[in-house]
Amino acid sequence: MQKEKRNPSDNHLLEVKNLSTHFSTEEGTVKAVDDVSFYVDNRETIGIVGESGSGKSVTALSILRIITEPGKIVSGKIIFEDRELTSLSESEMRKIRGRDISMIFQDPMTSLNPVLTIGEQLAETYGIHERISKHDALENALTMLKKVGIPLPEERLRQYPFELSGGMRQRVMIAMSLALKPKLLIADEPTTALDVTIQAQILELIRELKREFGSAVILITHDLGVVAENCERVIVMYGGRIMEEGNIKDIFKNPLHPYTKGLLACLPRPDEKREKLDPIPGSPPRLAELNPGCPFEERCTVKLKRCFNDRPLLTSKAERRRVACWIIDNP
Repeated sequence: MQKEKRNPSDNHLLEVKNLSTHFSTEEGTVKAVDDVSFYVDNRETIGIVGESGSGKSVTALSILRIITEPGKIVSGKIIFEDRELTSLSESEMRKIRGRDISMIFQDPMTSLNPVLTIGEQLAETYGIHERISKHDALENALTMLKKVGIPLPEERLRQYPFELSGGMRQRVMIAMSLALKPKLLIADEPTTALDVTIQAQILELIRELKREFGSAVILITHDLGVVAENCERVIVMYGGRIMEEGNIKDIFKNPLHPYTKGLLACLPRPDEKREKLDPIPGSPPRLAELNPGCPFEERCTVKLKRCFNDRPLLTSKAERRRVACWIIDNP
């Protein structure tokens, strides 16, 4: 897939600096996002990958500031177009959500309102941010349903979410997310629970609409294959932290962190004949019981003594390439 060229001198569209989001529980403090920093440029598509519980979705919700109790952003900055979002009032954030930054959630059935028609929900998106009549809002809604390829769009406007298939509900979510042509679209596992054919259609739809509207995209997924086909850069998260970051070609050709290597070993490759894939041993850690060092230490097969107690810093190894691992410095 041909990548879009961007001016490297442009300022970052989004810059997340030392973000930490914690949840207070009976078991202790869960550091769901722990000192995370990254950026997204205009029109760029980046991927955030990792197993369940790695902090991907909480990072996305933190950017939109829709973390609910007992969760809380405890430190860090989220800078969007030179505005520091964590310092804005809730009313100011509501003006940004949907218009400037929008999100496709994992499960459209729970994200869509079951008692409102599709037309009412799409029209409401316009009504919140634009002073237009209900008639014009419904006309805009119809236009968006056509853009996302929903058959019989006039009929769908009058239907409720339960009357649509999973693929059509996801298309409705994409229509709502892109209705106001946001500058940044966050897609959180947008193909979850969809069959392979529909997955490919949804991802192609996001690519087409991104090209049309010029949005930047953060694609959150556990599937490195999806990232390889859709992203320019990838951020690998584990235990609430960034383990590695780099360009797609660099990550796939030369993964540095043992966790990234483990994820790639689980990925089927058509050019290789393997009797079985190599899963990462063990299970993701309980975030309330992390050791003070590297969160991947317990499952790592090449760990050093210091990996348990000493936290590896995320350091630059090349242009746009970072890794947090003691092994890299002590091969």
